[in-house]
Amino acid sequence: MSLEANQSKFTVEDIVARFARRDDSLSSKFSYFATLPIAEEDLRQYLHDPIAAISPAIIDGCPA
Repeated sequence: MSLEANQSKFTVEDIVARFARRDDSLSSKFSYFATLPIAEEDLRQYLHDPIAAISPAIIDGCPA
């Protein structure tokens, strides 16, 4: 039997619904979910700084 036959398939909506209550907000439109603790320096480098660099026009076009 193949490994694929035993794996459950989730949609993005399933994953969002499952973890939405456990996420950390970066702004009103962006949040993240981490399964392991992340160092503050890594959060800044990989999440906070890139989100801050996004043009407000692009952010306004994102769904809330």
